[in-house]
Amino acid sequence: MGRNTCRKNNSHVSTSVNRRFTTPVLVTASGINQLLIFHDEGIRSLDPDTGNELWKMPMWIQNSRLLIITTPVVHDNLVFFSGYWGVGSMLLKVHAKNAEKLWHNKKIQCYQANPHIINGAVYLYDGVPMQNKKSFVCLDLKTGIKKWETDTLGMGTTIAADGYLICQNVKGALFLVKPDFRGLRLKGSIAVIMPDIPENQFHWTKPVIAGNRLYVRHGPKLICYRLGS
Repeated sequence: MGRNTCRKNNSHVSTSVNRRFTTPVLVTASGINQLLIFHDEGIRSLDPDTGNELWKMPMWIQNSRLLIITTPVVHDNLVFFSGYWGVGSMLLKVHAKNAEKLWHNKKIQCYQANPHIINGAVYLYDGVPMQNKKSFVCLDLKTGIKKWETDTLGMGTTIAADGYLICQNVKGALFLVKPDFRGLRLKGSIAVIMPDIPENQFHWTKPVIAGNRLYVRHGPKLICYRLGS
């Protein structure tokens, strides 16, 4: 059983700060472990062992509509995150006592599907998933410039495995994508995995891989695919 190693009440973090939906992330910079908390006003770095604040970085005017749902992606001491309603996409370089904003692309706004960093590029959905519209995009990690976009995949969720991306849109279609800086490389697709699901019921749950099995769930239904070599 796990044990509580530290506890900080709301007054330590500030009762006026809404921590939003995103998961805190661990990052190591200059040999120092840090727990980054994303909230309405910006970012706070905490010592993961004690809960003490290491630094904070105001980033935007407090706005009750700000949405940061996706889990930030840590790549060495770089942290990429994306959100909706004014957040956009941003890359930070974390130091021992502060963080440096390397770029901010206000136009690319990921709603809830976690981004992925692969070979110097960021792959993510841009837009609100309810309409199954907008785009799947590739950004240059160094600059934040959009390299390409496609509406072929619709809107949905994505996971990374064995050098591939598996995307599932809200209508239930599955896509196998080979990450490529130059453009979309679609290696395979399944048009509708659960044809008996009404069209107004969206697929939110991301696929899961265990061994050579791919599991896809919608409500009480679960489908298992055997993956090739």
